[in-house]
Amino acid sequence: MADLTLRERIVGSVIAAAASDALGAQYETKPPLPDTEVIEHRLSNWWLAGEWTDDTAMSYPILQAGTTGFDMSILAPTLDSIAEGWKDWIKNPKGSGGQTRAVLLSDDVQSHT
Repeated sequence: MADLTLRERIVGSVIAAAASDALGAQYETKPPLPDTEVIEHRLSNWWLAGEWTDDTAMSYPILQAGTTGFDMSILAPTLDSIAEGWKDWIKNPKGSGGQTRAVLLSDDVQSHT
């Protein structure tokens, strides 16, 4: 295996997670399939074929912030950037993201911010 930089490993991990998220989104929140069933891309109630879910949508701002060269001296602006990305995402979450949105906007959470 080639020597990869930490940045390359991080980006590769996020890309792999986004791809698997998109491939499995149509099956999210459904019971396990029989071993004999063929897995296909298909539309679901929430997701287009190949569309990633709220898991990746919420991870994306972290990746964007990390590509600027994550440095502890810029931690506060980085966290602000991530929070801004989540604020954009929370305007129109899909699927179970609606539940995540409800929790993040609940009075209990808001009273601790």
